Amino acid sequence: MKKTDWKDTAELIGLAAIVASLVFVGLQMRLEQDIAEAQAYVDSSNGLIELSQLTAENQEVWNKGLDGAELTALETAIFEQIARAWYIRKLSQWQRSNRLDAGNPERVIKTLAYELYKHPGLRDHFKRYIEGVNAREAALGDTRPEDSFTSTVERELREIEEMAPPLPKDKQYFIY
Repeated sequence: MKKTDWKDTAELIGLAAIVASLVFVGLQMRLEQDIAEAQAYVDSSNGLIELSQLTAENQEVWNKGLDGAELTALETAIFEQIARAWYIRKLSQWQRSNRLDAGNPERVIKTLAYELYKHPGLRDHFKRYIEGVNAREAALGDTRPEDSFTSTVERELREIEEMAPPLPKDKQYFIY
């Protein structure tokens, strides 16, 4: 008759418990990742709805601003707030595509740069924004990283401007 080695049995049970707990933690982390991704999509949808409402409430100003038409001081402030919200939405899409592997970050950059190219008022706003960022960074002694979202958009816009592709005949005032 073989004698039972309780120590080996206890170690085996302990090892199995550790493996089971690691599997459970892995499953829990995957579930939390799935929840975070779903929340990111919900937040993105809500952001698009809010941006759409803001644009619709100020449609005339938005259209004039996109076209690069003359705006009053109040209209300029409204247009720049909407344009900033739109830009932040694009930044969020880019971050989501990078961090959650939810889409193509390069496509977000290219689409944004093309929208800037198509709409002279939006392009002017973006260039003023870049000037402001550069001035702030110079005052603080900082430099913008070459691989930052803004730097990458800026480079892509320059490339599109150099190619000078023809613009579509129909104007599109809802850009997403």
